[in-house]
Amino acid sequence: MKFHSLFRVELERLFRSRLTGAALGITIAAPVLGLTLYSPLSGSLNCTFLANPALAGALAGALIFALLTVLELDRVHRSRTDVLTDSMVSPLAAEASRTLALLTAAAAAVIAAVLIWLPITAALTGAIFRPGLCAAVYLLVILPALWFAILFTASAYQLV
Repeated sequence: MKFHSLFRVELERLFRSRLTGAALGITIAAPVLGLTLYSPLSGSLNCTFLANPALAGALAGALIFALLTVLELDRVHRSRTDVLTDSMVSPLAAEASRTLALLTAAAAAVIAAVLIWLPITAALTGAIFRPGLCAAVYLLVILPALWFAILFTASAYQLV
């Protein structure tokens, strides 16, 4: 099985999973914690209504996607189908396709969060709102946090 088709199968399976849907929903809703509970920055409207939700979303999303990574990478071993899948596909290619599918799901979650939180941030900040800044903050703070959490967890899973 070629890597591209293996990645496509893993991505479709991942997006059909209820657990992935819950992780995506929690990650998209996580910036609300920056408006209520987690407020490390203060001073301007951009700090309060843009940076704090992005930092809270990055922290909560990283934790959620790290947990999702462990559960998804361990799924084959828990269901005891690893012997069958390892005989058909290289274990290295299977783990790489699962990790790449998780990275793609994280990117989809961040894009959805940007699309949902852009009008909310515009309503909260008012006249000083800049859509490019808002999208850049979410893409430069949350996306790398999720990707690093997935990659770190996947590498730690492979070692342990």
